[in-house]
Amino acid sequence: MTEQTLLARIDRLESLDEIRQLAAKYALSLDMRDMDAHVNLFVPDIRVSRDQVGRAHLKRWPDREAYDGAYHELWPSWAEFRSNPPDGRAPEVAPPAPAPAPLEQFLIRMRRGAADPKIRVR
Repeated sequence: MTEQTLLARIDRLESLDEIRQLAAKYALSLDMRDMDAHVNLFVPDIRVSRDQVGRAHLKRWPDREAYDGAYHELWPSWAEFRSNPPDGRAPEVAPPAPAPAPLEQFLIRMRRGAADPKIRVR
């Protein structure tokens, strides 16, 4: 096996891992209502409608109706989500996590520096 072949195989494995992590990041960012993390999973010029292009327009769409539950209280992103309802302007979008962003870094960024949640299992 040549060095070039080995490098190509490593690149392929890393690419496959990033694709696998993308599904987890998508689900988690949507569940946690971390809209910056969520929209940064898409290409910068994502087409949102016939007239709207870009992550800022994608960030505006989710419903912000509150409901009872404890799970969302574990993530600071929920408080941000609820306190920033969409208005007529396109919101600012925070820059994406540095690449490559392993799942652990993604979670740290979503926690916003808060301590790890204490979850009791019965």
